Amino acid sequence: MELGYFRTALLVMGCLLLLSTWIAKIRGRATIWQALRWSVVWGALCYVSVYPRITNKIAKDIGVGSGRFLVLYCSVIFLSCALVLVYARTRRLSREITLLVREVAIQREGEDRPKKSSSSEAV
Repeated sequence: MELGYFRTALLVMGCLLLLSTWIAKIRGRATIWQALRWSVVWGALCYVSVYPRITNKIAKDIGVGSGRFLVLYCSVIFLSCALVLVYARTRRLSREITLLVREVAIQREGEDRPKKSSSSEAV
């Protein structure tokens, strides 16, 4: 079976992403569930890059025209979900920063402010 350049590149990319996922888990930047979830995604990418006809069978079973449309639809859904999650995280971080800045400002309000130097002093 000839893989071709594009499918070989997908396979290599999937393997590298799978490896980086578990390196992140080992370094403590990801939980086991995050690593497993991403491993399923990268494993599916590797599998589809080696056996692309499986997407046609799955597409036919669920009523989508062809495997490439199935991959396209899944990609759009995945990216839309990722966008919503990134937006929600950004909003949450923005709220946390606002609360933190407000708290620091309230704490500093009670402190003595440094005296301003007069303009007549020479440097």
